Amino acid sequence: EHISCSGAGPLFVEHKIFKACKASVVFDTTRELDDFVLRLSERIKKPVTFRRPIVDASLPDGSRINIVFGTDVSKRGSNFTIRKFADIPMSIVELISSHSLSSQLAAYLWLTIQDGMNLFVSGETASGKTTLLNAITAFIPSAGKIVTLEDTSELQVPHSNWIRELTREGAATDTGSVGVGMFELLKAALRQRPNA
Repeated sequence: EHISCSGAGPLFVEHKIFKACKASVVFDTTRELDDFVLRLSERIKKPVTFRRPIVDASLPDGSRINIVFGTDVSKRGSNFTIRKFADIPMSIVELISSHSLSSQLAAYLWLTIQDGMNLFVSGETASGKTTLLNAITAFIPSAGKIVTLEDTSELQVPHSNWIRELTREGAATDTGSVGVGMFELLKAALRQRPNA
């Protein structure tokens, strides 16, 4: 599920069954790690710098990556975490079978969504928020128009009428490019008259 580098030294892999495992891949020096992090961030077109040392992004395979660069904001130096998502999200039936939620709660969520009510899904890191959201989007009628707003692309909605919008960081530059925040995306989404 997770690949993490906490600074110079070995990488760690979080496995669903075996939990935290030390990998055989090692960054021997902070310089080697800094060079790797710089190349990685440039490859995903979100370069880290001393001015902007923290980056959240998506890798080409859809995995989420968080990069922290340098010793100014991290005592052990550069670090990164990669969260891998399943190619096919878990269904609501799989969540019930794995005892992640009860069939009564699943039915309640289904009725809530069918009646067009609002829901908040909240929880700590890696508690299953995205997994639950991906599963309950199947309750939205297939003809519905869906607009999602995200900082980093994570949701997988199985509808064809789905508009996927992402925030964009950045300050005004000589090219005129500016950042687009969640509030601007929300205003635009409300004008698009989504069903969900």
